[in-house]
Amino acid sequence: MNPKNPQNPFAKDPEAELARRLKYAQPLTREEFAKRLEEIRKKAKRSEND
Repeated sequence: MNPKNPQNPFAKDPEAELARRLKYAQPLTREEFAKRLEEIRKKAKRSEND
């Protein structure tokens, strides 16, 4: 354990941190992914036009 950061025992281990985050991540379906990608593209176009 890292005594300086008791809240995050994985701070020194990026692989363990990644595994911990992935455990709580929600898997996206293809449709959800496509919808999110479309939203990101629209935002990118809007910021280009400004």
